[in-house]
Amino acid sequence: MSTSKDHDPFGQEQVRQELLEYCYGCHPEPERIEARLREDVDLQKTYREVKAMAGLLAAASKEAAPVLELVPNAKKTASVQAKRRGTWRRSRWFWAAAASLLFVVLAPFGNWTWKSYQLHNIERSNLRLLVAAPAGVRDFLSPRQ
Repeated sequence: MSTSKDHDPFGQEQVRQELLEYCYGCHPEPERIEARLREDVDLQKTYREVKAMAGLLAAASKEAAPVLELVPNAKKTASVQAKRRGTWRRSRWFWAAAASLLFVVLAPFGNWTWKSYQLHNIERSNLRLLVAAPAGVRDFLSPRQ
């Protein structure tokens, strides 16, 4: 007996996927598929199509591809390598000069930043200075009135 869900065009792909899994032996419930195959004629037709497709896939996966040998041109390869080597040498000099220039420009800023950081920490530190003197000594630090 066929059910309406087997004839659903959107569910047909799901059925094909389940049948492929059954063909390759990785379906989680093979008994259910076997029971449906015994009862449903349309599913048997779809199973034959899927089995033929699985045979084509197996044949295609075993097809030997010809070996492709790539042989580089020795003269051209040597000249390209020499050109690349020269470019790399110029490039290294450029980056070394750029790094040196950047260091020279930013070193004073780094020194200033470090000194500023140290000064800020000194200002933030909790230091209380209490100067005590006898009552007869004038207070020179307080504002006069």
